[in-house]
Amino acid sequence: MSMPFQPIPCTRCGQPVQPDPQAHGMWVDRWNGRYCGGDQRFPHQVPNAAGPLPPHQAPNAAAPFPTPPVPHAAPAKRTTAVWVVAGSALAVIVLIAVVAGVFLLRPGPGKPTAAGTSERSPQPVESSAVPRQQESQLPQSRQTEAEQTAPPYAPVPCDPKRPFGHRCFPPSTTGAEFLERIRKAENWICYRKGEKNRAGYETSRAECEAFNNKDRPYTLKASIGYDTDILQDDGPMQKVVISASTSGKNGGATVKETADFAVRVFDIALTHLWPDNEQLRTEAKQAFEKVHALCAKDVRPEDPVQMPSGYVVSCDPPVAIIINDAKGVPVTTRSYIIHLRAPYVYEVSNTD
Repeated sequence: MSMPFQPIPCTRCGQPVQPDPQAHGMWVDRWNGRYCGGDQRFPHQVPNAAGPLPPHQAPNAAAPFPTPPVPHAAPAKRTTAVWVVAGSALAVIVLIAVVAGVFLLRPGPGKPTAAGTSERSPQPVESSAVPRQQESQLPQSRQTEAEQTAPPYAPVPCDPKRPFGHRCFPPSTTGAEFLERIRKAENWICYRKGEKNRAGYETSRAECEAFNNKDRPYTLKASIGYDTDILQDDGPMQKVVISASTSGKNGGATVKETADFAVRVFDIALTHLWPDNEQLRTEAKQAFEKVHALCAKDVRPEDPVQMPSGYVVSCDPPVAIIINDAKGVPVTTRSYIIHLRAPYVYEVSNTD
């Protein structure tokens, strides 16, 4: 049934309640419940409620609900709120006074403190960033010092801004000058990267090449080129690629003949790569002998050999490739590939 009486909040649980039409002196919420939270120990109660408390309601009921309000409870709440606001305002005023006192009593720049020492003036905000900036540059500074003490021919970072990246040949050893020495001394034909060679194919790197098919039943082809840093097409030289190939009918050249030819081409490359540095040429030959012992037997070495200076030497054995020519005659080609390069980033620790 509808109750025209305006609901008022219960002083215990705050739920809107109305007089219970079924029981005088009792109050019900919108679910027709007579008790706060359904707990029969605590019936709904309103200020100045008419009628006595139910028999089971203790005048000073504890636990989680407050005691029944007295007629003057509402003014007491307002008085308490006023004291809380006044106390908060007073606390703020005291806090402001304390902060102001700290700044007023603090000695100025260079003035003695109570302990008799002189307090420094505050540093600019930018100064806090200086140590971090210097700290971030420490590894690069240490690397620069290491490079300054390293031999002038030793590998250097391909990109000076990335001191811990891949290594390249130093500026004193450039790929263009390297190939130019080969062209002049050996009379080989040289190509820029992307130019077409005598066979009509675009070269994948700058290189020089030569052919010889005299006094033997197979053709010799030698090529010496270089690759730059993988992140810089026009950057410093990172790798020297040496190729010695034999091609002929009736089986062509043997593995040993191709391997012997590769040794000759490797010597030519070393002569013009480091013309004034016998130490590096000796290191490279000793490293090549280790990998050549396997490649000459048509076996690929598992690992490259690193020179004391840091450069790395590896080889690919002369595996036979057989292709029929225009007349259907099988032609056997063997290519012995040698790589002489600066160390990659994961190999740098072996040289430091």
